[in-house]
Amino acid sequence: MSCPSFVVAVAIATVVGPQSSLPAHLAAWEKAMAETTIFHCARLTLTHRNMVLRKETKSVGSFQALKPDCVRLRVAQTMKPDGLEDPNNYTAYVVTRDVMWEYNGTAKIVKEFRLNWDGPVGPPPPGSAGAPWRIKQSWWYRLFFGMKDHIVNSLTVGQFGPGELTKRFQVRLLREDRHYLYLQLNPRWTEDQERYDHIIVALIKPGDARPAFAPACIALRQETGDSEEWLFENVTVNTDNVRRSDFDYVPPPKDWKVEKVPSERGQGGQ
Repeated sequence: MSCPSFVVAVAIATVVGPQSSLPAHLAAWEKAMAETTIFHCARLTLTHRNMVLRKETKSVGSFQALKPDCVRLRVAQTMKPDGLEDPNNYTAYVVTRDVMWEYNGTAKIVKEFRLNWDGPVGPPPPGSAGAPWRIKQSWWYRLFFGMKDHIVNSLTVGQFGPGELTKRFQVRLLREDRHYLYLQLNPRWTEDQERYDHIIVALIKPGDARPAFAPACIALRQETGDSEEWLFENVTVNTDNVRRSDFDYVPPPKDWKVEKVPSERGQGGQ
């Protein structure tokens, strides 16, 4: 059962539904996230919409994450009009703890980003701009942590501890049908508000023969109206088919270039 477009879902949910069932849904989702260590999506459709340019870009690929800090994403832009993927126009990211590899199929180049950190590994917690958490807000760190700590990774593999989701977001139940719960997440933190206006998540309901409370769709909406929509199909959780070695470096073909991008050292106490 494919998740309907978020554009349709939000249009239908013009009036927010009753919130009385929300606490029970959130408790069940939190429990499911705590029990999820692996999220694997064999068929990902990623859609970017630019409202200014009136342009829509669609990519297809796969996504998998291993708690706490491994991510593997590969997407290729689709060719019109048949919707097939362009095998030469793809991007892939592999992240494992303090290193990220970016594969660019068009440019035939792999870039390695290795974190050189003199303090705790991770982005600074909200509101803690001082030592020892402060890091340079460079493009390097924004790219690295933007991929490693992307909200999609957090929502799929359950990176939120007890009560953390509602501390970070105001959550509303938009509606529910036979297959899905539609939730809207409005960010409370400044760091999140700068990235998106709100997030809509469609969770698989129990009894659907698919992983209960696993995300089927995640849509990120910015104030400009631009959006990023992740559609997950063929989802499995805690599967034996995903191993730690899946997030190791994969040498590219011989005609590719490998570039190690120098990191900028975290400035603890600066």
